[in-house]
Amino acid sequence: MEPTVAGHCTEPRMSSAEEVNQASTADAACPQEAPKQTAEQTQEDHSTNHDGMAEDAEDPQIGQKRRFTIQEKRSYAREKKKTAKKSMLEERLAEFQGTTSSEPCPLCGATEAPFYHYGQATDRAFYACQSCKLVFVNKFVSEEQERERYLQHNNDPGDIRYQAFLGRIVDPLVQLLNATLLEETAGKPASGASNADGSSTESSEERKIAAPSSAQKNACLGMDFGCGPGPAISRLMARHGYPVCDYDPNFFPDPVIPKLYKPLDEEDKDEAEKPPLERKFRFITCTEVLEHIKEPVPFLADLYNRLTPGGVLAIMTGILTEDSLFPGWHYHRDYTHIRFYRPETLKYIESLHDWKLSRPHKDVAFFVRNK
Repeated sequence: MEPTVAGHCTEPRMSSAEEVNQASTADAACPQEAPKQTAEQTQEDHSTNHDGMAEDAEDPQIGQKRRFTIQEKRSYAREKKKTAKKSMLEERLAEFQGTTSSEPCPLCGATEAPFYHYGQATDRAFYACQSCKLVFVNKFVSEEQERERYLQHNNDPGDIRYQAFLGRIVDPLVQLLNATLLEETAGKPASGASNADGSSTESSEERKIAAPSSAQKNACLGMDFGCGPGPAISRLMARHGYPVCDYDPNFFPDPVIPKLYKPLDEEDKDEAEKPPLERKFRFITCTEVLEHIKEPVPFLADLYNRLTPGGVLAIMTGILTEDSLFPGWHYHRDYTHIRFYRPETLKYIESLHDWKLSRPHKDVAFFVRNK
């Protein structure tokens, strides 16, 4: 399996052009006493004299020499840097415009993937597959750089806000598992009584009110793939009675079956004797994982094979719903994010295996393996 882990990051805030221009105008209109300078600033402004004015220089606006203030000089340096940055962006765009990816689509293998966007923050070209609609890059960082980035994520399992964030996948997953367990026992009356055709004597209303027993939940083992350095999904699922073993190639390479897990029948007991990575699960969660995977096809196939019949693969990743949103989307500014999925891409993934897709949330997809 490829190394991956869940996590979010925030972008550093940068000053706007308006703020720079406003500051420049204010400095020019309202001269103030020059602040005291550090040794570094003094060295930087070696061309200025003791009264805080720069040596005479040509002013292009008036066509003659005049003295510039230190503030004007620094504002000019900022503008020059911004102009150089804009020029570099235009050069990079010209370099990629009209090109196609040198590599086939990593999901469907199609070769028609034209240039889609240039991300200046990470200096990466993004390409969009015309077949499965996956957006991807061909520029990657090392595993060590990836691990260092994961450690920067502030994912505290005890943070209420982080728990609420994970609730978008945990809550609907618990509802689905509860409904599945009730369906499995719908024809088996608790009292042992049954009709002539073998169906339960319980009414539909009685079954609606019923809930899975603790024993049923405890026998429903799951795995959180890519749990990261601070596992949270397993804690949240345990509150609902569902045991989850944590697994992450970087931080939890040797998953342990939780004590909460208690198999009900002999078949489950035999399965429980296997090492965690060799057994099957009723559900697998992948939160903020899929966007890191270089080769999603074998990765998804491996997870499909780890599911029991009727098992659920619950995925949470940023889903691109509109092309116009991509340039300002924070998701692609993380240099460890290399694959970006659209609703059409999820439908393609559904076609890869014998499972059914559902979307309980914009950024959540459930793939339920058919029985």
